[in-house]
Amino acid sequence: PAGTPLEQGAVYLDLNDRDRGDFKATGGQIVEPSDRIVAKKATDYELWNKLTGVERPS
Repeated sequence: PAGTPLEQGAVYLDLNDRDRGDFKATGGQIVEPSDRIVAKKATDYELWNKLTGVERPS
């Protein structure tokens, strides 16, 4: 939800700005109303790879 603080040093992805790629949160960073944030540590690695555009090795 908007206003939620992000954990400093944790990796996140904003589903509304996937072109930005994943990012590491800095101190004091919070979720903005327009953000759709997904935490890497709360996401299955296969789903995370799909969301970030990482393809499985053949």
